[in-house]
Amino acid sequence: MAVACPQFQDAFSKVLSRAEQWHFGRKEEAHEAGTLDDELLFLHWFAFLRIPELGFPAAGQVTCVSAKSLKKGDTLFACGSPFGSFCPDIFMNTLSKGVVSNMAGEENVLILTDARCLPGTEGGGVFAASDDGLELVGVIVAPLCWKANEWVGLTLVCAVDCILENIRNVLVRCGKFLEILCPPMQLVARPLGRLTASPGPVYHLLPAVVLVECGHVWGSGVMVNSRLLLTCRHVVNEASSVYVRIQPCPEKASLVKGKVVFATKDASPYDLAVVELQKSLLSFPKPVLASKFCAGA
Repeated sequence: MAVACPQFQDAFSKVLSRAEQWHFGRKEEAHEAGTLDDELLFLHWFAFLRIPELGFPAAGQVTCVSAKSLKKGDTLFACGSPFGSFCPDIFMNTLSKGVVSNMAGEENVLILTDARCLPGTEGGGVFAASDDGLELVGVIVAPLCWKANEWVGLTLVCAVDCILENIRNVLVRCGKFLEILCPPMQLVARPLGRLTASPGPVYHLLPAVVLVECGHVWGSGVMVNSRLLLTCRHVVNEASSVYVRIQPCPEKASLVKGKVVFATKDASPYDLAVVELQKSLLSFPKPVLASKFCAGA
């Protein structure tokens, strides 16, 4: 049976609007008008299948972990079979590794990861490390995104606990008849695991990265002290002033005007610019600057 996840649809429609011209699955020149509207209608639907006994050795029950426990930077593993039946010996159940890039929606229903996924991995599993090992945290929805004729190597994932909750609600409404046909009620009701804490200061340093806006051009920057940030020359786009969006946490954001105090010349091999904020930040996680560089590290 097919089950919708309205929480994912709501988050998807708010984050990736039609006006911003996002496209999924193939290059945007090949898209027809209204394709994103179709994706808004169908990408939040999931199939719940019962497979007859195939005689495989018992692999044990899949365990799940709630996406509410995820943090930016947590390690994720994505598993799927790209390119359909083409060369299954090499593409069947391929594994890729990445991190949680960001999350959105109710209870983190929409997960963004840089784990590399290819066409055909839709419906594959995304796993996170927990106290009990790797546990299922999401299902791959769209492995390819196109923006401004450029491929964005990120993957959209729907949190599996939200999918299972919607399946449970459908089964309950359908009564015992479907419970007999669909025994995996135990999977839906299984207690969720607990994620293993990610080591290192990555999450602490995220607020030091800011968004730099200069008219229709935008990019990122890194705060090096409470008032100065480092960005690329092409981001400031020869402007004398820019706006800097600072978001120390998901619930809090501010917009500050900044002055471009230095930018390399167009002929320079270095693409750098320094921006000074109009006012100092009251608090920010000061990054530790590297004192040496090791090629290949």
